[in-house]
Amino acid sequence: MLSLSKDNYQTVEIVTSGNAESVSVITHNDIPNRRLILKEFLDFDSFSLEKYTKELFSYQHPKIFYTPRLYAYNNSRKVLVIDFVEHITISPESLNSHIPSILSMLRAFHNSDSDISFPLSLSKTYLPEERIRRVQKHDLARVCPTNETKSCVLDFLHSPTSDRLVPSHGDFHIRNVLFSTTKDYFFIDWGLARYASPNFDLGFFAYKTSMGQYMPRLSILEINELLNNLCRFYKDTSRKEIVIYFIYCMLMDFYWALEYKEKFSDDDYNTIITNIRDFFANFETNLKFICS
Repeated sequence: MLSLSKDNYQTVEIVTSGNAESVSVITHNDIPNRRLILKEFLDFDSFSLEKYTKELFSYQHPKIFYTPRLYAYNNSRKVLVIDFVEHITISPESLNSHIPSILSMLRAFHNSDSDISFPLSLSKTYLPEERIRRVQKHDLARVCPTNETKSCVLDFLHSPTSDRLVPSHGDFHIRNVLFSTTKDYFFIDWGLARYASPNFDLGFFAYKTSMGQYMPRLSILEINELLNNLCRFYKDTSRKEIVIYFIYCMLMDFYWALEYKEKFSDDDYNTIITNIRDFFANFETNLKFICS
């Protein structure tokens, strides 16, 4: 194991920095020609970090999971160091060319239950009732004050969906897809993996891709094109169900941003709130368009 004394490594780049987790690219004096990832789990207690680390290195599915090499681990500091995968950033302009391969892998993961060697929790499909009431009475009213629209949103969230449950990534967005320099794709960051509808991952991907957090915000026409591609290349899915989870993830982000503002950077918080306000300002029109 490498020493985690701060004199022994140098920070090259801060990838993410928040109240829950920070991720940095570093170099270490003992292996200066190799870049590494240092992850600090600010919200984890020692038991949670130990459990996370054990599960992280138990994932075994060579065509889907990237199982990193562990270089250092400090339970009291809640820090671990793993290897860095040299990869090519997927740009907004190139996204559509990657979608067929990404969705092919996602389908393989959703169908790989017998191949997965780690336990997954069972996810509830919808917002818990107390959060539905909060969204209805408080949060949603701030962005969309008419009762007609609120009823439409809630009815939409409660629409029947598939009972099929599959292994779900739970945090499936473009930053958690690595396109390596060897032209291979890997999914990373499995901390929210659970059993859920396959449309949860698709709806989450559509939401995160559309709303300006990881890529430039898409217009309603571009969102429609993205949904077309998800249905076209994933197959065996329902556009309506993808949209249900798209709206679900939007409301969950809105709920968490309002309830736990201190856990978001100012930029992320403002992006989430502004984009959701804009979407709900023309909710009926937008909903009809992306469902058509």
